[in-house]
Amino acid sequence: MQKKFFDIIPPKKKVTESLLAKSDSVTLEPMVFVKKKKRFPKALIGIVTIAVLALIVVFFLPNDVEIKVWPVMRDVAFTETVIIDLNTAEVDLENNIIPGQIVNSEKTGSQEFSSTGTAIKESKAEGTITVYNAYSSSSRALVVSRFVSADGKLFWSTNKITIPGYHYEGGKLIPGEKEVEVIAAEAGPEYNILATTFALPALAGTALYTTIYAKSFSPMAGGYEGEVGQVTQDDLDNAENILEEKLKSENIDQLTKSLEEDFMLPSETIINDISNIKSSQLVGAKVDSFNLSAGIKSTGLAFRKSDIDNFVLANINLNIKQDHIIKEGTLKIEYVLEEVDLETGQMIIRLEVSAKSHADIDLETLKKAIMGKSFKETEIFLNSLPEIDRIELKTGLSLKKTIPEDMSKVEIQLGVDPVRNSDN
Repeated sequence: MQKKFFDIIPPKKKVTESLLAKSDSVTLEPMVFVKKKKRFPKALIGIVTIAVLALIVVFFLPNDVEIKVWPVMRDVAFTETVIIDLNTAEVDLENNIIPGQIVNSEKTGSQEFSSTGTAIKESKAEGTITVYNAYSSSSRALVVSRFVSADGKLFWSTNKITIPGYHYEGGKLIPGEKEVEVIAAEAGPEYNILATTFALPALAGTALYTTIYAKSFSPMAGGYEGEVGQVTQDDLDNAENILEEKLKSENIDQLTKSLEEDFMLPSETIINDISNIKSSQLVGAKVDSFNLSAGIKSTGLAFRKSDIDNFVLANINLNIKQDHIIKEGTLKIEYVLEEVDLETGQMIIRLEVSAKSHADIDLETLKKAIMGKSFKETEIFLNSLPEIDRIELKTGLSLKKTIPEDMSKVEIQLGVDPVRNSDN
């Protein structure tokens, strides 16, 4: 049996040959492999460029420097006695004499005060009635008499009166009349009655009883019985003290406001004279309140503050170290009155002076000394100076760490708040 042989053709080759068979125009070119280049993102390149430019700009920015220097502070305290004298017109620093000036002010005042005591008060109602005479044409005299109101309240006339007789007008009888003051027989509010008619009990049972009578045209008033306030001696004493202090305060305030500018008037130097104290009520008066009035005269010895300040400044240099100055705003002067005699026109005052001092640092010289130095060298140099307590150095955005050579780029000033004091 004859064997058959079959060629095994790879699929790709077979396909290729098939394609060639279909078209003679197809040509095959060799395949070329190209390796792709890696590229950095454009955004990253931009960021790096900006950062580099920023560093360059910052490095070359003007290097403005601000330095604050806090000097070592020292306490200063001393005491001096000065004489305020009315008899001198000039400051005498050698003899501690300051010219003075007498000032005074007067005023009066009053105040209402409450009574603290208590008492039982009784008062009788009073009023006016009109008495009529319809009995005879001749006048009739009445001694102090009783009058009874329509509701039975008894009142007494306060004076003897004469009642005119009646007369006729147009054939009509017109009784004679006379007003009379009356007062209730007893105390109490029940006698505060309204207008009414009155009869005379003494005439009861006679023809006079109905022809001599009385009427009131307004209420009786003033009847009272109860507890009320009463003025005591303590009330008067306390009122006097309160009014005196009030007048003193008001008068001193008035005196101070009237002073010329720059003048001082220590309150301890003022002498107050209280006079004409008067009370509207005496001790024992049964009232709820009373009024007290008084007058006051205040006299003092004033002096110019500028004279004292100049005196202190002239003496303070003797109490601070050489080449030191007083820190602004720290000078304090306490005035202690030792003696005052307005008759001789002199007053002795003890001045208790306190302040803080520091070396008079030449800031321009310091600025020249640190020009061109590094920040570290500047800090070491300034902190090594014995009169400097601490420093604070600030700079702008520049990366340079040196003090500029241009003095206009350097600002140096004294710090405001010292951190510690030294008594050396």
